[in-house]
Amino acid sequence: MRKRIIVMTTVIIVFIVGACNWFMSDRLPGIGIPLEEMNNVLQLSAPPEISTFKIGDNLRLVLVNSSDTPVILPQDYGVYIFQNVEGKWESIENRIDYPPGEKNVYPREDQPFREVILFVHPIIISDQPVTVRIVVVGNRHNELSGAKEEQVGAFTDVTLQPK
Repeated sequence: MRKRIIVMTTVIIVFIVGACNWFMSDRLPGIGIPLEEMNNVLQLSAPPEISTFKIGDNLRLVLVNSSDTPVILPQDYGVYIFQNVEGKWESIENRIDYPPGEKNVYPREDQPFREVILFVHPIIISDQPVTVRIVVVGNRHNELSGAKEEQVGAFTDVTLQPK
């Protein structure tokens, strides 16, 4: 009986650990939104016409809100930057200091310029190409109540080349 309990307990623990790893595998460290729920309301892209894609240079991104409600971003645009190190995403620092205050990203049809241009500067030291994932996280804004609602996000992957 005791062996049976030990075996069952071990099986349950293995199952729980496996389930937790599976659940967390579609998330990035420090971000509560699963990857498959991103890039729906917000879209983030890195057009080659506006960036050099060189390590040490600013990276210019385009952010679009395709929903019918505004999205509020924190002062730093809710930017997270990750570097792919041996198949795992590790958080890295952004050198850009953004002006104070929240940022409003209005729905695409309400914006006069249709997109928000966003700068990031990943701090990377490498003489090899590096893949980075840039994530932007904010909240939908209820214009009637003024409340922040569900969290939304977008991400894009970019390979930066050495100078």
